[in-house]
Amino acid sequence: LLVTGSHDPVTPKWMGDVYARHFPNARHIVVPEAHSQPEGDCLSRLAVQLFATADARGLDAGCVMRLPTPAFALAD
Repeated sequence: LLVTGSHDPVTPKWMGDVYARHFPNARHIVVPEAHSQPEGDCLSRLAVQLFATADARGLDAGCVMRLPTPAFALAD
């Protein structure tokens, strides 16, 4: 299971795409408008499902699309 944010400078979407090609059972989930770990338990639930089923492709990742857009803030 690979999770990237659509605006993540550290682990960008393209990197997840490249890595997924090397794992036949990979699932790459891109969190829309995200640049870091989103708030909430969506990704935690996905991890629990993954460990319970060992099936990344069968995960219900619909919660990712319902995550709120992260706030934008500048440092003081």
